Amino acid sequence: MVADTASIRSRLEGLQDLPTPVHSWVVEEGVDWTDDPAVWVWALLDYDDADKDAVFRLKDLVREVVKDTSGLWAYVRIRDANETEATA
Repeated sequence: MVADTASIRSRLEGLQDLPTPVHSWVVEEGVDWTDDPAVWVWALLDYDDADKDAVFRLKDLVREVVKDTSGLWAYVRIRDANETEATA
């Protein structure tokens, strides 16, 4: 695979002035449904407090970071940080 998930996560963690606060990032690589290499990113945030437009801007920003870092497409998902804490 072309993606270096540690580099992508590091770049995401270093972003300043995000459109909405992110608690943590989960980054995985694999192949998508077309058998092409891709990256999946989950942003864990307080979903109830997030503005819809801010979430869209965050997704665009994440795709840009992944593209710049790896040249791959990013599938970006948003998860509620409270939901993951409850199931962990």
